[in-house]
Amino acid sequence: MKPASLKSLLVAVCLLATGIVAHAQGQRMETPVVVTNTTANPVPVTGQVNIGTLPAVDAKQSGSWTVGITGTPTVQVDREQNYQRVETVSWTGQGSEAWTTNYTDRFSKFRVCVAHTGPNPIQVNVYSYLSGSTSSAYFTYDIFVIGSPNTVCRVYDLPGASVQVQLANTGGNTSGIARFALVGF
Repeated sequence: MKPASLKSLLVAVCLLATGIVAHAQGQRMETPVVVTNTTANPVPVTGQVNIGTLPAVDAKQSGSWTVGITGTPTVQVDREQNYQRVETVSWTGQGSEAWTTNYTDRFSKFRVCVAHTGPNPIQVNVYSYLSGSTSSAYFTYDIFVIGSPNTVCRVYDLPGASVQVQLANTGGNTSGIARFALVGF
């Protein structure tokens, strides 16, 4: 072989070795692949999932709740629309006058009005009769004194089985009148 050909062969071997080393060094390191699933491209799941022990669920209200109800029936409470009673007493020196109105548990409220024209004050006592499973009794709703001439009206909630209003002649009235009115609604 001639020295010039040997030179050419040596150059060719060097170039070939440089290309192999360069190619070997040019390989990249493995990098993990990240896949993002969207609702448009979900990952298909096949097979069966078995849960051995179900986890405990701690359900609590968080914030305001909205409840929608459809198809609700109409509910009507069986109560009389209105009840009215008016009584008058002429003062002749008697100690008191009282009136009891029964079946007031049909109403959710009642109004008591007293008008007085005697010369001295009177005391108004408002009672409700409550009946329980073991006992029954009158309970005082209100006691107040009114002068003359004067009218006082008050509204009370949830009467019992009956309501009694008593007008007591505290000032010794021997003249004048007092009117009592009860309206249940």
